[in-house]
Amino acid sequence: MSHQRKHNTGYILRICGIAALGGILFGYDTAVISGVIDALKTYFDLSSI
Repeated sequence: MSHQRKHNTGYILRICGIAALGGILFGYDTAVISGVIDALKTYFDLSSI
């Protein structure tokens, strides 16, 4: 029983780590994109629709 519980705990921690990393990467990507939007508008002479 102890071996099964240890296996489940490791699996859960791995899944949580992957989900946390995905959230961090999503937040980073969002920050980069929102920081570049104004420069892209100016460079390509874009306007709001």
